Formats: sequence, C-alpha cells, structure tokens
Amino acid sequence: MATASDHAHPRRSCSLRTLTTTTPFPHSPPGRGTRTAPRPCRSRLPTRPRRTAARIVGVTALEYALLIPVKDGRTAKSRLGVGDDGERAQLMAAFARDAISAAAAVPGTAVHVVGDEAALAEVLDGLEVTVLPDEGEGQLNRALSRAAERLARPDLAIAVLLADLPCLRTADLASALSDGHDRRFVADAAGTGTTLLVAPAGSTLDPRFGPGSAAAHRQSGARPLDAELASLRLDVDTTDDLEAALRFGVGVHTAKTASGRL
Repeated sequence: MATASDHAHPRRSCSLRTLTTTTPFPHSPPGRGTRTAPRPCRSRLPTRPRRTAARIVGVTALEYALLIPVKDGRTAKSRLGVGDDGERAQLMAAFARDAISAAAAVPGTAVHVVGDEAALAEVLDGLEVTVLPDEGEGQLNRALSRAAERLARPDLAIAVLLADLPCLRTADLASALSDGHDRRFVADAAGTGTTLLVAPAGSTLDPRFGPGSAAAHRQSGARPLDAELASLRLDVDTTDDLEAALRFGVGVHTAKTASGRL
C-alpha cells in the first residue's frame, strides 16, 4: 500500500538560522556587543500573495446603503408562539444578528439599522453597522423614508432589508442587489409580503411595507425579482415559519438561541 510520502512532492526546507555580525544594527548604542539577525530564507517555492477583503482596505466603492429596521423584540412577533415575551425577544435579536451579519458581508454595501440605538445596544453589539434614529412616529414606511432622505446622494442606491431573515445568505442578497438598475423587490415565500426593496441611485424609495406589501410594491411600479433567492424569502413570523427556517439552515445566532425551544 502506498503511503502519503510515496506521492509527496520533493521537500524543500529552510531554517531560520542566526548570523553573527560585528556591525552594530542601525540605532544600536555604540559600544554594545554584537547582535544576531535572521538569515533570509531563500526557498524556491513560489510565495502566495496575501488575500485581503476589498471592503476592508477600501477598494470596493460604496454602491448601496442598506436600511434594516429593527424593533425591540419584546413587542414584536406576537404570532411566534415560542416561549414568553423575553424568549421571543431573544429569538428576534438572533434573527436580526444573523441577517445583519450576512448583509454586512456584501461588498460595496453599508448597513444602517433604523431603530432606537439605546434599546438595541445589546442586539447590535460587535456588528458592523451604523444606527439611524426611527423618525417614523410609529409608522415603518415613514421611518424608512426619513432614513433614506438622510442618506440620499446621486450615486448611491438605497435598499430596505427586513431583519426577520435568519437564513439569509450573503450571495442571495448580493444577487438581488445587483439584478438590474430599476426599482425592484423580493417577495416572501408566501408571495404576499416583501423582504427586500431596492431603489436605484437618484430615485425615490417609496416603501410600502405592511399587509399585502408585495402587491403594493408591484402596483407602485417596482419589479418583482423572480430568481429563487431562497434564503432571502424565508422570513419568520410564525412557529411554522421558524420550523421551516431551521430545516433550511439558519445562522449561528438563531441556531444557538432556538436550540431546544421547539
């Protein structure tokens, strides 16, 4: 039987030996003893360039401002029949953290949470987001419109992503954001709600979230995206929705929080 070494490539090794020199290093105080420096390794093997994320080093231009409205979970999702108000709040926080984490990884996208910064401090801890105040006076669409007005500039597209998407994959969101230059939206799995609305640069967001929002957005002239985008359609409103999401595969925060609760 052949072993791994039978087929291995010839080894080239290089050790970091020390080289003694009597010439002081630059900045060495005069009169001190000799110092040692590592002898450079001259392996013939090619070196790989270090990979860096484009958005970290600022190479990718900012193309999208992504608004994610996040509520205090204690007053949200009354149809999610899991535990008491406190447990539902923990689940909602986990949904939001998973959705935001996936969204923040889309190149050229800046994530802005719309909500009460003080109330959401724990939910947003450690996430790469900025927080915009909720100026909607209890009305979601007004809050989103005000936030979009704050961020508006001629070269920046504005999008809204709902936070109850624990299955969200970065690739699905990136695909939806880049699918055209018109105003468009993604309907939820039931086909009645909306999980994502995108307005191209220089246009008006005109959000129409609420019951029957898919039809409302279509009637307003927005184009429905027909691509599968499965993870972008699985919003969670009910216990059945949560079970479907868990079968599909949720993010780490939701998986940990939901464990043993169904």
